[in-house]
This record gives sequence, structure tokens and C-alpha cells, in this order.
Amino acid sequence: DDIALLRTLVPGHKNCGRFGLVPFDSFADYLADVENQTAKDTYNWPVFASYNDFIRGLLSDRRDRSKTRVELLDVFPMTVLRPDGHMADEYMAPGTKRTDCLHYSQPE
Repeated sequence: DDIALLRTLVPGHKNCGRFGLVPFDSFADYLADVENQTAKDTYNWPVFASYNDFIRGLLSDRRDRSKTRVELLDVFPMTVLRPDGHMADEYMAPGTKRTDCLHYSQPE
């Protein structure tokens, strides 16, 4: 039997290039940080949780009707707590001054 893995969407963190970022202590701290951000500021990151809820519902509805088993890898809860894990300038092309606040670096 086939198994398909689907990963949840994960939002970025605005201004992730700030020096001295540390992980959030709780999900409530993360929510407080994004409370004043607009969709325009953050590429619609605040609505990613609702997108994930939608896909959970779809997968739940189809679970008994498909031959292919689809599992959801929910990485949302752990990644939203880590604004300090984004790719920094050293991963960009030489001469580029930009921080990628969506993708994550591999831990060293």
C-alpha cells in the first residue's frame, strides 16, 4: 500500500534578521508577536493556521475512501516558536543583503 506525506504550511517571522532573537516560550507569545502584523506585511502568514485546519478536515473526510494512506506531518507548532532559526545573510549570494524569513536553516 502507498503512503503519502503532506506537511503543514509554516509561516515566516517578520524581521527575523534582528540580532539576538530567541525562541518563543509559548504559542501565546508567538500569537502576541503576530497580532499587529497585516497580511500585506507578512505574505498572508497569519492565515496559514486556517489553511492547515482546512487540509486536516479534507484528510479526515477522505481517510476511509482512499487506497492511498495520507499522513499529515504537522510541523507548524514547532516552527512558529523558532524565529531564530531562519536563513541568515551568510546563506545568500555574495553581495546580497537579505534575510530569508520563511525558510529555515539546518541546525549545526
